[in-house]
Amino acid sequence: MQQANVFQRPLPVLRRAALSRKSRTDMTDTHSKSRQRAEIAFGNVQSQFLARSRAVEEIDQTVRAREEKTLRLREAREAKELQDRLMAAAGPAKQKKKK
Repeated sequence: MQQANVFQRPLPVLRRAALSRKSRTDMTDTHSKSRQRAEIAFGNVQSQFLARSRAVEEIDQTVRAREEKTLRLREAREAKELQDRLMAAAGPAKQKKKK
């Protein structure tokens, strides 16, 4: 199958050489102080954004659960009301006489 080979492609030679020469920590040591401050500020903004996204997802999940429960309860209530109307339309039940 051709699709299996797509995931097994080797990295280009230049990329492999760049990855083997420097690790990620070596690259951060060579940045200027202003670059490091910018990276820290970006990390702070990004973490705030991710926290806000998680909070919004939790709220959306709560709202979705509430709507599903409301729909389920409404359907149950309407089914009960329909059953009550059908029973009332059928007439009063005959009572047994006591001896």
